[in-house]
Amino acid sequence: MGILSSLKRKFGKADDAPVEIDAKDLKPIPDCLRQEENHSLDEEAYMVLLYTIESGFCDLYEEEILRTDSQAGAVLEWLIRNCSADPGGDPMLSQMQLRLKAFVNVNQNRYSRGDIRRACNKIRRSVERHRDAMREDAYLRFILEHVE
Repeated sequence: MGILSSLKRKFGKADDAPVEIDAKDLKPIPDCLRQEENHSLDEEAYMVLLYTIESGFCDLYEEEILRTDSQAGAVLEWLIRNCSADPGGDPMLSQMQLRLKAFVNVNQNRYSRGDIRRACNKIRRSVERHRDAMREDAYLRFILEHVE
């Protein structure tokens, strides 16, 4: 079940109704995270977190907000450092933070800050692996083909 479907149910909207996610309607990220860092996250939950982040990159790439692998790497670094910090008006950071905020609101207390860091580090390694001197968007093109 997708984030939007879950949010629509939470706010009493029909599945086919368009939804605008307003960050003010969502709890802050830290309030939704599991405090226990040493828990065992099952593989399926981890894959859902990875998919959420990478599909966010796909959306931003298709909307031409995110254009290069370097930008994707910078977003990941920011998420690793503090995903709940003020994005300062940066559209890439704002959109990824909103997506993550919606995700953790739907999955309250399932994920920890460490889970988010581990997922971002894994994706960052993938960005580095797919980086190509000839294409500045090799990773983004790769995930666009394989994630969506």
